[in-house]
Amino acid sequence: MQASSRRRIISTSAVFLGGVLAGIALQHHWPVGRWGRQSGPALQPAQVSTAQVAALPAHRRLIVVAVGQSNAANYAATRASGGAGVYALQRGQLFHASDPLPGADGERGSIWTRLGAQLAASQQFDAIVLAVAARGSSFARDWAPGGRTFPLLEATLTDLQRTGLAPDFILWHQGESEGLNATASGADYLAAVQAVQSHCQQMFPNSIFVVAQATLYYDAPRNEQIRLAQRTAGALPRAAVGPDLDQLDGDNRSDGVHFSARGATAAAELWFATLRPLIERRREAQVLPSHP
Repeated sequence: MQASSRRRIISTSAVFLGGVLAGIALQHHWPVGRWGRQSGPALQPAQVSTAQVAALPAHRRLIVVAVGQSNAANYAATRASGGAGVYALQRGQLFHASDPLPGADGERGSIWTRLGAQLAASQQFDAIVLAVAARGSSFARDWAPGGRTFPLLEATLTDLQRTGLAPDFILWHQGESEGLNATASGADYLAAVQAVQSHCQQMFPNSIFVVAQATLYYDAPRNEQIRLAQRTAGALPRAAVGPDLDQLDGDNRSDGVHFSARGATAAAELWFATLRPLIERRREAQVLPSHP
């Protein structure tokens, strides 16, 4: 092996280990069962209640859950706001969606506020609610029942259940932790994602579980087993294949892993392109009368 290749592998491994250790330290500082953000501007309460949103016709509201690791959390380079009609759910109360979003670690921006703004711009909805459960350096197995971040997912879903806000879509963006390891098992990854999906849809059987392809971690070789497992998970019943976010490299990443401002906007656009036909099909089912 050439010296330059060895240095690159050592450097990548060191960065990954640093991220894991940072995640452990953060986990100690901010237990997964707690709500809220580490820092940032105070959340501004919305002038609409969860009961009012729940009372809207189904085709006029959109409830989105986002689950995953750092790129599903508040690690994007710049903060953003969802704008009018886009809300974040925290402990049964709605707030105007602005970064950093509650339910996720990190202190910077997210792709979900940007997605919310694009959904609002479509003028199809009176209210869009974002509920996020995301932790940096987490693995797929962590989100499955019994995993270390499962309590956060469970708390998020329970909050939605108690407020009568059944999610239309559960967006899964996780895989960089496994993707770094070229020998990580695709079968194990798929089993973990299936366990997460099964639990979510036991609580919300009408939700659609959308799985992104996301494995990019610095210049580490892509683990095609994990990417295949993500596509396979998206092909399961009541699921959908999400965007391929690994295509967003180069200037779309601020540090080789996390999204730059440009990358966060591009990721939101890819999610919007994925959701648009799914939303249209749901709207047709919600609006059109059923036939005997």
